[in-house]
Amino acid sequence: MHDEILLPTDGGLEYDEENDCYRTACEPGEQPPSSVVVNAVAAVAECDPLDLEPLRRALDPDAIDDLFARTPGGRTRDAGSVEFSLADHRVVLAADGDVEVHPHA
Repeated sequence: MHDEILLPTDGGLEYDEENDCYRTACEPGEQPPSSVVVNAVAAVAECDPLDLEPLRRALDPDAIDDLFARTPGGRTRDAGSVEFSLADHRVVLAADGDVEVHPHA
């Protein structure tokens, strides 16, 4: 996983009352999705990102970053998503960079 900790693009999360989740986004190809996910879950859990269980216990962070990286031709991916649990939160990461954190999976 990347050692640097990046905040989501807008610096925070927005609560989606209709879907009872928090949303943020990362710029595909510019921010490692693994870092954005860790920071988003930490924000929802109200803890330091370093206090969370390691992301690699849920999945391979490098594989997630590679999966949502730009194509060899430089295009962003526009389809696909992955869903997993991290620190008792359900996380949905979409190819377009949208991140959903559902408290208490």
